[in-house]
Amino acid sequence: MLHNINSVLTSISDFIWGVPLMVLILSGGIYLTSRLGLLQLRKLPLALKWMVKNEEDGEGEVTSFAALCTALSATIGTGNIVGVATAICAGGPGALFWMLVAAFFGMATKYAEGLLAVKYRTVDVEGHTLGGPFYYIEQGMGKKWRFLGKLFAFFGACVGLFGIGTFTQVNGIASAVQHFFDPDNRFQVDFEHVSFRYPGAEEYVIRDLNLSFVIGEKMAIVGRNGSGKTTFIKLLCRLYDVTEGCIKLNGIDIRKYNYEEYCALFAVVFQDFSIFAFPLGENIAGSAGVDEERALDALERAGFGDRLKTLDRGLRTYVGKEFSGEGVSFSGGEKQKMAIARAIYKDASFVIMDEPTAALDP
Repeated sequence: MLHNINSVLTSISDFIWGVPLMVLILSGGIYLTSRLGLLQLRKLPLALKWMVKNEEDGEGEVTSFAALCTALSATIGTGNIVGVATAICAGGPGALFWMLVAAFFGMATKYAEGLLAVKYRTVDVEGHTLGGPFYYIEQGMGKKWRFLGKLFAFFGACVGLFGIGTFTQVNGIASAVQHFFDPDNRFQVDFEHVSFRYPGAEEYVIRDLNLSFVIGEKMAIVGRNGSGKTTFIKLLCRLYDVTEGCIKLNGIDIRKYNYEEYCALFAVVFQDFSIFAFPLGENIAGSAGVDEERALDALERAGFGDRLKTLDRGLRTYVGKEFSGEGVSFSGGEKQKMAIARAIYKDASFVIMDEPTAALDP
């Protein structure tokens, strides 16, 4: 039941806070910027002046600077405290560019909101000035549209609580503090109600899996042949996408991360691996550029050190004789040690071994 409710809320959140809202915000800001004639640029010197100096003929109960502070107090929140970090995490540095673009056009939207609030503000019997969305909806659009003000209040409260307000902000700050004081746990993976079945298949390989682990932990997955152990690894590495549920890294769906950057977190030795007809060092490094000291250390840690001492050409020894008559044919167990050394060489945050010692001697 809770899973279904969470799925519905997630779907609604992804839709509302996705492309539709971005298009609405940007298009509205672009329209108002055009109609106002780039007011945010033309009037910027005047706005800066009134930040520190009151208007000579202005009306109202507060100074210009107090009005600015009031406006900022309603604006500064999640976006300023944890929003930038979240944007970079989810969308990369390029997300900052679009944040700046949205902020530029949003200045026109903010000005329009303030102008309407001032234009349609009222004074009560005690002489206090009242204004805001409720007033300019009723005064500007007519009393028959008063229900929109009530809807605004309701949805505004919901957004403040569940969308951009206290809950999200506190959670983001708590997460940042935890990662600062506990850096070894900066990567946490959560499987949340994950189910998977292959395309066209009726039976699920994995059904409603819930699991969490963090960097630095050692965990073993045990099961019978065909129970889904390798599929679990491929889901984690995004070789497959889940059928139901989601996998999160630090609270964010892994499908929202840059694919290459996400994959760089893992070094995996699968049951079926490939050793290429290249020099030994290039096989370990996975490229023509080899850090020899690092490669030697990886081979030693993988248990290949004694065999390496018997190779006259060391890391330059060709694996197999396809490209060199001086190449060496290695056993299946020796090739497995090379695959393990390759994973060690990568020095990834997570190292995953999928039955990597099946061909090794006891």
